[in-house]
Amino acid sequence: MSESGFDPARFFMEGGWAMYLVLCTGALGHVLAIASLASLFSKRRAMPLGMGAATLLFAVTTLCVGVGGYFMGMRMVEEAVAFADPDSQAMLRAQGQDEADNNLYFGGCAFLVPLLCGLVAVGRGATMKEAPST
Repeated sequence: MSESGFDPARFFMEGGWAMYLVLCTGALGHVLAIASLASLFSKRRAMPLGMGAATLLFAVTTLCVGVGGYFMGMRMVEEAVAFADPDSQAMLRAQGQDEADNNLYFGGCAFLVPLLCGLVAVGRGATMKEAPST
């Protein structure tokens, strides 16, 4: 964080292109989270179970994409640091890790709401009694 405070655009830019993947999977996970909460009002048991499972899938995918972005960023940092002056390698590695960490932070934050909503939907679907057939 800079002296002027948190800058979301800089945070996103420093994370690299993997941040776009985290954004896409996280956004879809949030849409599914809303749908899974809406499915709680269904009388059929399969609806919250299916929506909850899909939401959990995208929540975990978002986290995995963030972790993958971190490792990809650190690999690129290590490749670049290998050619740097030995006196500045530690400083460059620390800066590169700070920038690669942005993928972890963003992926971790984007995965929380879908995770909670998916767990609620799956829990509700698992404990629901099936409505009688008419």
